Amino acid sequence: MKQTVELVNDELTARRCRRFWYDVYVLEMGRHLDEDGLANHVGNELSDPYTRSADLFAASTNDNVIGTLQSIYVARGNCDKYLSLYGLQNRSTADHAVISVTNKLMVAPQYRASGLAFRLAAATYRKGLRDGIEENYIDCNDYLIEFYKRIGYREHLGWIEHVDYGRVYSMVFELHGVQQMRRVRSPLLKLYQSHLNSPTQTEGVTVHG
Repeated sequence: MKQTVELVNDELTARRCRRFWYDVYVLEMGRHLDEDGLANHVGNELSDPYTRSADLFAASTNDNVIGTLQSIYVARGNCDKYLSLYGLQNRSTADHAVISVTNKLMVAPQYRASGLAFRLAAATYRKGLRDGIEENYIDCNDYLIEFYKRIGYREHLGWIEHVDYGRVYSMVFELHGVQQMRRVRSPLLKLYQSHLNSPTQTEGVTVHG
């Protein structure tokens, strides 16, 4: 079956994503069982307060969502919680303009060994480069640390305490961090090189390493 990874720009797909989140977070992982205002246990949907500040990508097959990833742009606002979590609240407005945060990386169980998570990460990386994003921050559980390291993330704060999800690992990815990507042999490096080779994308680019 054909799989697509696309930026969500319609309410029908957004609702499918919310239902997918409910299946993974609530039914599979047992999160959001309390009344936190995010889980709709009647409609089987899980909302995210950051969606309006984010680019949401969905992987689908036959109109069924099988994976998601959100890239939250700090400059769009509504990110104080993440800025505090990652210790970024005192960074300048100029810095905030080039920072994004990743959340909601989820893949359906039957596709978790298929490379779909990377395809979602690659889609957000390409768009982040086009939009001038330079730093991306995440927090994750231990089983995802190696996945993120393989594509070029490094430790930021290490183990921190998330108010909703407990102990999580904080990491950062520099979108122009060529040295780090080369060191780990990141598959994203090819995408970065393609970005540099695009005549419309080279102005103002600073390569780290």
